Amino acid sequence: MTMGNDERPGSGDVFGDAPSEEPGSPKKKKKDRVRITNTNALHGLVEGARRGGQALEIPRMQKLRGPIENRGDSTRRFLRLVKDIMERCEQVSQETGCWLFFTAQHMFAKEPFLHYASPRIRKEGRKEVEEITNNFNRLFLTLIAARNHESKEMHRKLLAAEEKEADAQKELQAAREGEQREAEACWHELGRCAACDAMYVQTQH
Repeated sequence: MTMGNDERPGSGDVFGDAPSEEPGSPKKKKKDRVRITNTNALHGLVEGARRGGQALEIPRMQKLRGPIENRGDSTRRFLRLVKDIMERCEQVSQETGCWLFFTAQHMFAKEPFLHYASPRIRKEGRKEVEEITNNFNRLFLTLIAARNHESKEMHRKLLAAEEKEADAQKELQAAREGEQREAEACWHELGRCAACDAMYVQTQH
């Protein structure tokens, strides 16, 4: 037995229509959705996107988050998001047959960089893909080495500053102790002179 439109369970929302309201029930106000476009980029435009030599305007669909301070959390987030991007890259490549190459590396990474090449670009430009991959490998290694050197240099300067401050504290402490000894010697000398004067007065009588 087939059911008509009015007989189907939940027929009120099959096509996205709101269910019929009972008499006396309060009406809910629909929240207006903001349509994000290039001219109404509520969260700004993606920075660094290019089409050839020209900037490509891509509005952000959501607010851009700030950097993750914790190194471990940042690395885990990087791996998860980049794997999602690589899966999306494969989907785009499979559906459109495009040439696509993607690569990424984390600044604290100890493992080789991540990269994806579409089937078509691997087939039709294998030699060039290998060259690009090697170039990116050298680039990331250079950036990581420079960052490590910078970190080591900053660490060395920090240690030097701490040692300098410690030496200054020692010098200050030594100066205070020297002043204390001089003051004690001075008071001792004054006391000795006073005792001598008292003995001299007694001998005169």
